[in-house]
Amino acid sequence: MWNISRHFYVNPWSAGHFRVAGNRKINVSGKSYQQPVFTPELSVKFGVVFCDASDKNPAAVRPE
Repeated sequence: MWNISRHFYVNPWSAGHFRVAGNRKINVSGKSYQQPVFTPELSVKFGVVFCDASDKNPAAVRPE
């Protein structure tokens, strides 16, 4: 997580999912779908901090 300012942050991440067992072919409503063995996933989350913990407790530290 990266703090852009005191009240805004960006949290990028990535993941990968492997199909390890079971049938890869799925039938739904008469249509067939074949799952890939590997599925990549990327995400970027933007957030707002409404109340900083240090505003109420000076001893509290925000994660960086």
